[in-house]
Amino acid sequence: MSSMMSPSWPWAAAAGVPVGYLLGLAYFYHLRRCAERFTRQVSPLRIVATSVVRMLSALAVFFVLIQWSAAAALFGLVGFTIARRLIIAKTEPG
Repeated sequence: MSSMMSPSWPWAAAAGVPVGYLLGLAYFYHLRRCAERFTRQVSPLRIVATSVVRMLSALAVFFVLIQWSAAAALFGLVGFTIARRLIIAKTEPG
């Protein structure tokens, strides 16, 4: 990619945070729902299959961010971590 086409790092960072945040919300919400299914006699194969899909989806999004730029990937991880803390705060008792 030529230097004229590549975004500067502030723009990549600004795009990475919301992408990582939205991915994190979807990822950890689904993880929480999957954990709740363990208590309800759901097929183990279905739980494994949905977990694999969840992990591959996250890997695909981060792969795209890495291809875009290192700043986008780094700030995508920041957004992902912020979403993780938000989901954990909502589910922790007390």
